[in-house]
Amino acid sequence: MLHEFLGASTRMVGGLIMLHGDDDGLVVPPRLAPIQAVVIAVRDESEVNDACERVATSFKSAGLRVRIDHGRGSFGRRVTDWEIKGVPLRVEVGPAISKRESSRSFAATTGRSSPSHSTSWPRRRAPC
Repeated sequence: MLHEFLGASTRMVGGLIMLHGDDDGLVVPPRLAPIQAVVIAVRDESEVNDACERVATSFKSAGLRVRIDHGRGSFGRRVTDWEIKGVPLRVEVGPAISKRESSRSFAATTGRSSPSHSTSWPRRRAPC
């Protein structure tokens, strides 16, 4: 009896991946995603890291599950890793962006990228 249940749950997970996956990786619905947003630092500099913390704090205060990626390795590799994992919202913060109090966001659910001002976070960009 248990083996029948495990087979059904495995097929349901496979169906979820087939339904929500594309050529860029998995696109997990925001309410189901373990990480709803990721804030990626373009460079490992103190002002960029501070700006990442501010963006992440505003997301957390809105009740979103967010992770900050100061990461090791190239910026492009880190972006690709988060795309493959299916995180619904990616926010990229770099040196010039942190001075202007703005960032660049990418919504995996729509496939669109856009610049955003920090005062609009997370009201305008909350994925769920």
